[in-house]
Amino acid sequence: MALDYDTQIELLFPPALYQDGVLAPVLEQVEIPLEAVGNKVLLFTNPRTVAAVNAASEPIKAAMRQSGIGLVCYGGNESGGKTAFLKKALHEIVQKYGSSAEPLRLAVFDLHRFVHNGTMGLLDPNPFAGTLSPPPAEPFDVAEALAVMVSQMDKPKSPEHLNARPAARPSFGKRLFGR
Repeated sequence: MALDYDTQIELLFPPALYQDGVLAPVLEQVEIPLEAVGNKVLLFTNPRTVAAVNAASEPIKAAMRQSGIGLVCYGGNESGGKTAFLKKALHEIVQKYGSSAEPLRLAVFDLHRFVHNGTMGLLDPNPFAGTLSPPPAEPFDVAEALAVMVSQMDKPKSPEHLNARPAARPSFGKRLFGR
């Protein structure tokens, strides 16, 4: 059976963080917008394909990483528990560094880098890898993967992106509804 090279963009810091009343202003303060290029990574959606790319030679994996293509399966924000982990970690960072702008910024960026490294398959053990399937008999085909990616250039955003709503901002000193 041929590998499925379908891809989807996953957000390193998912929408739920930007919907959290405490975390949204912090992420804005440290300038990590939801749709920032650095907050996105292209992932394969099929676990067999992810297993095949992870079984590929190191130059192929390095090329994937350099191209912004991760080595974990799409969908880990919810199914893999990444969102819950990030919410807890960011709340702890805010509690520890909330009033100190530069240490807060550095801690948030360290966490973002950790998630990026995991998504790119650079952590061992990798908390973001999920359960890896055994490598399939079919080798990873770079040309086929690239052809599918090119064919998906106009693919609609994932539901994760479409359902993103920013946290409600407090309106201190303003009267709502003209009262």
